[in-house]
Amino acid sequence: MGILSKLLGTEKLAQTTVKEGFGLLDNAFHTEQEKAADSKEMMAMWLRVQELVHTQSSPTSISRRYISWGIILQMMIVVNVCLVYVCKGDTVTVDNIINVASSLWLGQAFVSVIVFYFGPHVVSAIKKG
Repeated sequence: MGILSKLLGTEKLAQTTVKEGFGLLDNAFHTEQEKAADSKEMMAMWLRVQELVHTQSSPTSISRRYISWGIILQMMIVVNVCLVYVCKGDTVTVDNIINVASSLWLGQAFVSVIVFYFGPHVVSAIKKG
C-alpha cells in the first residue's frame, strides 16, 4: 500500500481504490447461481414494465385520451373565441356561441372528462394517503 498511497496521495484513497477495483473485478465474474438470480430479477422487472405498458397503452386507453383531448380542446376554443368577442363588445355572438356549446352539452362533457381522466389518480392517491 505504500506505493499506492504515494501515487494517489493518501492511504484512505488508496484503500478505497483497491477495494472498489476488487469489487468491480468480483462483479465482472458471476457464478451460475448469480446469473440465474440476476436473470430472474430482470425477467420480473420486464414483466412489470410490460404489464404497465399494456394497461396504459391499450386501444381503449388511447381512444379515451383522444376523446378527452378533443373535448378539452373544443372547450378551450369556445372560451377563447368568446373572449375575443367579449373584447370586441359583441355580446350577441357570445350568447350564440354559448347557446351552441350548451346544446352540444360541451360543459357536461368537459366535466365528465376531467372527472374520468383525473378521478382514478385522485382516488388512488386518497387510498394510499
